[in-house]
Amino acid sequence: MLPGVTYPYYNYGNDEHKTGVYDYMRLAVKNDDGSLTVFPTKLELRPDVTAALADGTDYRYCGFHALVPAKWSSSLDSNQLVMAITNPDGDVTFYPLSWKGDTK
Repeated sequence: MLPGVTYPYYNYGNDEHKTGVYDYMRLAVKNDDGSLTVFPTKLELRPDVTAALADGTDYRYCGFHALVPAKWSSSLDSNQLVMAITNPDGDVTFYPLSWKGDTK
């Protein structure tokens, strides 16, 4: 999800062409060999983001929850945790995240 960026889509249920944000975010660990270990991610409705950006775009489900299994949380290096965001064209952008090793 990028601020102000929307994509056209077709809603089959309502037979409507619309535009909206595209939220395909995953929490992952970047392994030493360059591969990813992806964790289960559940999108979350975030009206506060829409209100904060106030650019006329409804960002809807731009937040998420993810579970990092305990076996990973104790061994993660601070530069291994990434957010992988895929756009509708299939291009993936990786954003490094800071990790404090907190298991709560």
